[in-house]
Amino acid sequence: MLRFNLITPILILVMLPASASSQQAEHARQIPNGLVLEVVYYKDTAPAYQSLSRAGGGPGRTWYGRFSRIQNWQLPAGELPVRAVNIVAGLDGEVAFVSVSVLRGIKFHDQETMVGKYQLRENDSISVQELELFGVEPFRIGLKRITPPVPNQPVVKSLAKSVEIVGIQPLTSTLPRYKLTLRNLSDKNIMALSIKVMNAGIVVVSSMPHGKEGLPLIRAGAFFDSVEPLSTKAVRTAGGFSPDSPNSQETVIMAAVFEDGSYEGDPADSAAFRALTVGRKLALTRLVEIFTAERALLSEEQTPSPVSVFMDRVRAISGDIDAAALAPLMREFPSSTPKEKTRMKIAAEAGMHQIRKEMLDNLAPVVKDPPSDFRSWLAGVEERYRTWLARL
Repeated sequence: MLRFNLITPILILVMLPASASSQQAEHARQIPNGLVLEVVYYKDTAPAYQSLSRAGGGPGRTWYGRFSRIQNWQLPAGELPVRAVNIVAGLDGEVAFVSVSVLRGIKFHDQETMVGKYQLRENDSISVQELELFGVEPFRIGLKRITPPVPNQPVVKSLAKSVEIVGIQPLTSTLPRYKLTLRNLSDKNIMALSIKVMNAGIVVVSSMPHGKEGLPLIRAGAFFDSVEPLSTKAVRTAGGFSPDSPNSQETVIMAAVFEDGSYEGDPADSAAFRALTVGRKLALTRLVEIFTAERALLSEEQTPSPVSVFMDRVRAISGDIDAAALAPLMREFPSSTPKEKTRMKIAAEAGMHQIRKEMLDNLAPVVKDPPSDFRSWLAGVEERYRTWLARL
């Protein structure tokens, strides 16, 4: 699963595309050898624990949305504010390779700036002083060997009647996780699930896996494997801190959203995913219009626009969504509270932002090194986005 851990004081629904094969590949990269990163990300609070992944297999990644800022620090003119600190960690033999970067933007993570790269061995600890350049109090990161917690098998329930819980299989890992096998009992494809891990009634992990580029997540009658984490918290011991996994946790399938837009379970989570789709559809529509205009120039045998000019047109796609665009969805969920309506707006703008940023990221290397046939490159990208739009 393309899932990112998120350490933040605000519950943010992680809405990333997922597939069973990518989830199992991610689990295979985890190293159940007892080594973890211990990260002190906020002054005078207990640390967080971060898994390491096998070298060459895609390192583990965690965003820390909660951190201490340096008092009276001024953001340099023209720079974007820091929204999160990103730590990427992999293990090669007995050495952990750690990269720290900051994620910057007004509303979303528009820009990533590298802070530093470090190597740690067991019991090593560093203070990332370079974060001060970005107005962030230094994080302390250590490599520690722990005794993996042995939690009870989690309680799993589904609020979506068409989602059957088929199996719960504990996985061998340093930080607790398990494979959850689900089955779609309905005759409709499921596009997205809302999955929340609760501890004593409080949401500690929230995600919304969904199909890539408008494809279904679980086809009618099919099975789906999801590797799910259990929450860990730091508890004080004689030797400092150690991770513990509370036994009061339960995993809840909060909602399932179907291909026809209907849903089962929690209306607010379902509305959030529908809003994300609205935003993506708006951005893809605008992008296709830009492609169409460029092809019109080419068909008239005019000189194609420079890549940088095309990039400026993509950059001009608005990231804001007006009330009219969301009005039909709001009418479908008339009981939404003001907070839930705000969440729908944020989700729609996140969908728009994702499409715009992805296209800009694709164009960045092309601007630096334009292809010999920009027309053919553009045609291939256009076909992909048109196909995606057609599925929404």
